[in-house]
Amino acid sequence: MRTTIDLPDALFERLKISAAKQKVSMRELVISGVESVLEEPQRPSPDPSALQRLEEGYSLKNARLSREEVHAR
Repeated sequence: MRTTIDLPDALFERLKISAAKQKVSMRELVISGVESVLEEPQRPSPDPSALQRLEEGYSLKNARLSREEVHAR
Protein backbone atom coordinates (compact mmCIF):
# COMPACT_ATOMS: atom_id res chain seq x y z
CA MET A 1 0.00 0.00 0.00
CA ARG A 2 1.28 3.45 -0.80
CA THR A 3 1.11 6.30 1.64
CA THR A 4 2.66 9.71 2.04
CA ILE A 5 4.17 10.99 5.25
CA ASP A 6 5.70 14.35 6.02
CA LEU A 7 9.06 14.07 7.80
CA PRO A 8 11.12 16.92 9.20
CA ASP A 9 14.10 17.64 6.94
CA ALA A 10 16.65 16.69 9.59
CA LEU A 11 14.96 13.33 10.22
CA PHE A 12 14.76 12.63 6.49
CA GLU A 13 18.48 13.28 6.11
CA ARG A 14 19.28 10.96 9.03
CA LEU A 15 17.06 8.27 7.48
CA LYS A 16 18.75 8.65 4.12
CA ILE A 17 22.26 8.45 5.62
CA SER A 18 21.38 5.49 7.84
CA ALA A 19 19.87 3.57 4.93
CA ALA A 20 22.97 4.18 2.83
CA LYS A 21 25.27 3.04 5.64
CA GLN A 22 23.23 -0.14 6.10
CA LYS A 23 22.99 -0.66 2.33
CA VAL A 24 19.20 -0.91 2.41
CA SER A 25 16.51 1.26 0.90
CA MET A 26 14.82 3.95 2.94
CA ARG A 27 11.59 1.97 2.47
CA GLU A 28 13.15 -1.14 4.05
CA LEU A 29 14.54 0.89 6.95
CA VAL A 30 11.18 2.55 7.65
CA ILE A 31 9.37 -0.80 7.47
CA SER A 32 11.80 -2.45 9.89
CA GLY A 33 11.52 0.51 12.27
CA VAL A 34 7.72 0.47 12.26
CA GLU A 35 7.69 -3.32 12.73
CA SER A 36 10.06 -3.11 15.70
CA VAL A 37 7.87 -0.49 17.37
CA LEU A 38 4.71 -2.54 16.79
CA GLU A 39 6.34 -5.72 18.13
CA GLU A 40 7.29 -4.14 21.47
CA PRO A 41 4.98 -5.16 24.29
CA GLN A 42 2.61 -2.37 25.19
CA ARG A 43 3.30 -0.81 28.57
CA PRO A 44 0.33 -0.76 30.90
CA SER A 45 -1.01 2.68 31.59
CA PRO A 46 -0.18 3.96 35.08
CA ASP A 47 -2.74 3.66 37.86
CA PRO A 48 -4.53 7.05 37.96
CA SER A 49 -4.70 6.99 41.75
CA ALA A 50 -0.91 6.53 41.93
CA LEU A 51 -0.41 9.56 39.71
CA GLN A 52 -2.79 11.57 41.86
CA ARG A 53 -0.89 10.61 45.02
CA LEU A 54 2.37 11.71 43.40
CA GLU A 55 0.90 15.04 42.36
CA GLU A 56 -0.62 15.70 45.78
CA GLY A 57 2.38 14.50 47.74
CA TYR A 58 2.34 12.97 51.19
CA SER A 59 1.58 14.83 54.37
CA LEU A 60 3.69 13.96 57.38
CA LYS A 61 1.56 16.32 59.47
CA ASN A 62 4.70 18.16 60.61
CA ALA A 63 5.79 15.11 62.60
CA ARG A 64 9.49 14.71 63.19
CA LEU A 65 10.57 11.22 62.27
CA SER A 66 13.62 9.45 63.63
CA ARG A 67 16.14 7.99 61.23
CA GLU A 68 14.86 4.49 62.04
CA GLU A 69 11.26 5.46 61.31
CA VAL A 70 12.22 6.99 57.97
CA HIS A 71 14.15 3.91 56.88
CA ALA A 72 11.49 1.49 58.17
CA ARG A 73 8.94 2.77 55.63
